[in-house]
Amino acid sequence: MEEAIDNISEKIAGAICNDSQELEVIVYGVHQTIIMMMNFLLTMISGIIWHEFLFMAIMFLYFSILRPYAGGYHAKTEGKCLALSIALINLVLFGKQYFRLCFPAYLVICLASIGVIFLCAPIGNPNKTLDMMERRVYRRKSRIIVAISSVIFIAAVIFKWQILYEGIVWGMFVTAALLIAGKIKYRVPGVIQKR
Repeated sequence: MEEAIDNISEKIAGAICNDSQELEVIVYGVHQTIIMMMNFLLTMISGIIWHEFLFMAIMFLYFSILRPYAGGYHAKTEGKCLALSIALINLVLFGKQYFRLCFPAYLVICLASIGVIFLCAPIGNPNKTLDMMERRVYRRKSRIIVAISSVIFIAAVIFKWQILYEGIVWGMFVTAALLIAGKIKYRVPGVIQKR
């Protein structure tokens, strides 16, 4: 899959760019755009299949904003990442469909996820190691995102926008779970996270 996306990216970049110095940057940008579009499209298809399109759109948006700053577990290849993402999305949709949670459960999951994110984020990985400055910046940004989403969560509860607070909580939960998985996986020599 990665090879096919690389070939498509090079063809598109070659068609829009004549400068050889900029070509590599444009190829990378086109490649990332294709991956993001595939992930978004497959996620939305899953939402449609499960009759949870709006929920999935909210969760995907929230997760997509928080995940780059929080970090956590990452698959080794883009293909595995895409497969894992879609499997995880469908697991969330299955859980939401078959395990109806009451509001106190959402509140507990939300508070626990906030705690994990505040304590653990960010978690680097072998492909993206973080120096002290990056860790500070990413930690601050992930905490700001969680704080803003907590205010949105409270507003959604007050105004009874259940779909909104459910999407936020599930997005937080998945992020927190990937942080815990990353903390466990990357607890090997050479990849230990320094605070």
